[in-house]
Amino acid sequence: IDQIQVIGVYVAVMLVYVLVKTAAFSMAGWVFFDRRSNDLWIKSFLFLLAMEGVCLFPIVMLRAYFEIAVQTTLISTAIVLGIFKLLSLYKSYLIFFRNGGHSLQIFLYFCTLELMPLAMLIGALMITTANLKVDY
Repeated sequence: IDQIQVIGVYVAVMLVYVLVKTAAFSMAGWVFFDRRSNDLWIKSFLFLLAMEGVCLFPIVMLRAYFEIAVQTTLISTAIVLGIFKLLSLYKSYLIFFRNGGHSLQIFLYFCTLELMPLAMLIGALMITTANLKVDY
């Protein structure tokens, strides 16, 4: 498979991930929260997603042009993802759960709508890599 097609497959997987996650956020917000909070969260989510991409861009460029170690790339990527997951947890707490003791609800909300889709994305990318036989 040509390299452009491989990149296209990975872009399609990421696009499906973002669309499914946005739909899940909208559906959960529609059921449990008011419209204003839901709109504010979707805007915050898209902003955090864009900033995550901006922060990952230098890591990708360093890997592509200066051939830094894969382990360094993975650690840097994990640090950036961890920071943005913490920021999204804090932002969702500020938007949805500031007015009361909803510690269990924020934990369930975060695990269901943040961590499980991320785990499914990692699994989908691993399956895609195995099926495309991509060698690094």
